[in-house]
Amino acid sequence: MIIFLTFQLFFDNQPTKTRNTLADSIKQKFGNTFIVLPNPMYGAWQTDGIYEGNYNWSPAQKDSIIREKLIGY
Repeated sequence: MIIFLTFQLFFDNQPTKTRNTLADSIKQKFGNTFIVLPNPMYGAWQTDGIYEGNYNWSPAQKDSIIREKLIGY
């Protein structure tokens, strides 16, 4: 049986902190029940997601922000 879950229903229009809490609550299912395939062509994931809408970061600041937001599971 294939389970299809649209993560957009749970994660869309939520602040980063809320999305992180939601992801933490189901993290044991990632790689087993849920297989996430990124779509780099959909949305402004880098600017609106990682950089939270700020377009003016320097390359060093961008690197620091990315490293700070990386979460391993």
